[in-house]
Amino acid sequence: MLVLTGNFWQTGREYTGTETSVPLPEGIRLFDNYPNPFNPSTVICFRLDRPARVRLTIYNMLGKEVKTLIDGGRQSGDYSLVWDGTGRTNGTVPADVYVCRFQTGHTSLEKKCFCCDNSFLLFRKCSGAFAEE
Repeated sequence: MLVLTGNFWQTGREYTGTETSVPLPEGIRLFDNYPNPFNPSTVICFRLDRPARVRLTIYNMLGKEVKTLIDGGRQSGDYSLVWDGTGRTNGTVPADVYVCRFQTGHTSLEKKCFCCDNSFLLFRKCSGAFAEE
C-alpha cells in the first residue's frame, strides 16, 4: 500500500510532495514460535491487519487448556510475547508437545510448540567424514 507523507501543495491540478511506501500489516498470521523446541521459554509472534479481540491460549495434546496468554482487544500491527513455560498456576509445564491457538473473530490458527527438559538432546546432521585421531 502506498501512503503519502510529508507536505503537499496543490499547484493547478497536480500535487507536489513526497511519496513513501510504508509496509502495513497484511492479513492475520500466527508465526512459528522460537526457539522451538524450547526450555524454559519461547517467543510467540502474531500479526493483525485490523483491530480485533484476540485470544491466545496454550493447550496440551489432550486438548486441556494449560494457560491463556492474551484475552482482550488489540490494535492492528505485529506483536510478540514470551511464554515462560508455565501453566495457569505458574508451575513449570512438563516436557511435551503443546498447541498454541490464536483466535480472533472467525479466524483460528494453531502452531505446535515443543517444550523439552534438560535431558533432551538435539543432534545435528554432520557433513563430511569423521577424522580418525
